[in-house]
Amino acid sequence: MKTLSALVILLLTMISWSTKNPDFTSSETTKHEDSLKQRIEIFNKELENHVIEPNFTINMDSSTVTFLDFKIDSFSDENGLVIKVNNDEIKTYRLQTQNIVWTAKDSVQYANQISQIKYYKYEKLLLFQITYYPCSGLGCGANYQIIYDLKNKKSFAFGRFRTGFDMNLYQYQTDEKTYYLSKSFQGRNEQLKDTITNELFELTPNLPLRLSEYSAKFMYENDFERETKFESKWIK
Repeated sequence: MKTLSALVILLLTMISWSTKNPDFTSSETTKHEDSLKQRIEIFNKELENHVIEPNFTINMDSSTVTFLDFKIDSFSDENGLVIKVNNDEIKTYRLQTQNIVWTAKDSVQYANQISQIKYYKYEKLLLFQITYYPCSGLGCGANYQIIYDLKNKKSFAFGRFRTGFDMNLYQYQTDEKTYYLSKSFQGRNEQLKDTITNELFELTPNLPLRLSEYSAKFMYENDFERETKFESKWIK
């Protein structure tokens, strides 16, 4: 009983001391923030180390481009943007994103131009980043990515809102599978904190797209200027 009383007194003393000494709380907060930032830096560095380099990256300044055996053209019909790869058409407005863009999946009707193309010879894939021009307000933070499988001529779409404009494939020596990284904006909660979730989608020969078990969740405040939480279940 005496031991319990002593522990209670010690705990109350520490609480009182930390309240009277804000530097103590500030120091602990700083240590937490530094540790969090370091973990995120390590995660991002590891991510960079596993990017698959494309054979071609083309930043578009016109609606038509020709390289290797490809002629790629884009135009708008009465419904929206159409991408033509040689003689095959991708009607982007018929696609829905595989990932959550802003609290929900989205159609790809907003975009009206191709801004970037990446070609992966070994994987036999074309990646298109499409945007809306001219944009205004929140629309400038939105972009979509289309994966076009040259083997079976199927298309899959992803979307981004306030989560950057990177568009990459990844591979890890652990399983040597090919992954696409999606980033979803989960919205702002009651505490005014924003959450972004990274997810790996596996591309396989038989089933071209499958959501993997790997994800990483970032929570921010002050419009992404300060990370407050980071959770990760990621491939090694």
